[in-house]
Amino acid sequence: MSMKYTISALTLLSCYVFGYCFRTRLIGYFHVNQPGFVLAVRSNTSTNINSQSQEDYSLYISSFSGIPFTTDHVYRLKDIGSKLHQLDRITPELVSDSIVWPNEINAVPDHVFGKQMVTVAGGFLVPFKTKGTVNIFDISGASISGPYDIADDSSDHEWFYHRVLWADMNGDGQDDAKKISKTIFCKYYTNLVTTSQKN
Repeated sequence: MSMKYTISALTLLSCYVFGYCFRTRLIGYFHVNQPGFVLAVRSNTSTNINSQSQEDYSLYISSFSGIPFTTDHVYRLKDIGSKLHQLDRITPELVSDSIVWPNEINAVPDHVFGKQMVTVAGGFLVPFKTKGTVNIFDISGASISGPYDIADDSSDHEWFYHRVLWADMNGDGQDDAKKISKTIFCKYYTNLVTTSQKN
């Protein structure tokens, strides 16, 4: 089955299962070199807890290049909803240029650290970009702080990471970081690594 028909079938199935369909249309565009992954995060600073305002969201974008020794980036577009009418004038804010091959950006549940944070998994099998990292950014204040690498030790850096999820893995009542990692050494391996919080 071709990709076109597969996507059409999935769209029809989702319309049937969820009872609604989405119509998409181009409203504009802005430029980011080689975007990889995107995450929309609702701001905790909203004054109305029930607000569904588009201004309450920031967009985070990872960007990477397969060319060895090049710099990779993570960007933020703060209050993206207020900029939808002028997308062509957007200049993304640089969050970090120190993460090698930033992959998925994931929100950390607020109860883990008591404030709003995101993780960025890093590394890939591209030569000179294989060092895996799991970075945390504090996005709760007026400015972003980080990255803080929570890879356990030097052996963690032998893997590259794609995603970080949070769940209580050891039954102590605190959510732990689950890092989905991969490496290539003669064969392709996948690993689930857990970083537990210290009491």
